[in-house]
Amino acid sequence: PKRSLLGLEAEALRLRPDFQAAREKVIEAKGQLHLAKANGYPNLSTTLDYTHLYGLNNLGAYASIALPIFDRNQGNIARSSARITQAQNARQAVESMVLTQVRSAYAQEQSALQVVKLYQSGYLHDAKQSLQISAYAYLRGDTGIINFLDAERSYRKVELNYRQALAKAMLTEHRLKEVVGVQKLSGGKGQP
Repeated sequence: PKRSLLGLEAEALRLRPDFQAAREKVIEAKGQLHLAKANGYPNLSTTLDYTHLYGLNNLGAYASIALPIFDRNQGNIARSSARITQAQNARQAVESMVLTQVRSAYAQEQSALQVVKLYQSGYLHDAKQSLQISAYAYLRGDTGIINFLDAERSYRKVELNYRQALAKAMLTEHRLKEVVGVQKLSGGKGQP
């Protein structure tokens, strides 16, 4: 089936676990930044106390707040910001690698399919027709056995090259599926 390169790239970015992990690290780093910013503000703690002793009811309310004068968690905020930048750069690097692998595998598949089409469009037919002509001429006695065997060898060679081109096309198709993430790596048999 005809597949577009853009569709394969989008599917790879959706399915590849290495890209998903890089994207999750960016989300995690952003969460750490929000936490560091929240830790920069003082916490207000309140207490409500009620006691009943010997007929006396006492109600007390207490509030405490730590006042940071010099420490507003700027170091953790700066570190978290740097981690976001690192995670985003790592995600972009993984994205570039994934897209490069998809484009390369797609180009190899298209090249292999063009070779197969060349054989199907004429090379096989011409070689078979040449063999049939040589066989007819040999059976009529117009040519020798050497010419007939040479034509048969040429036909077998073209047929072998066609089979090898088919095998290469199938291998490049599987490689493209692996790169996209549709098929498991290292000989996986199913889809994730």
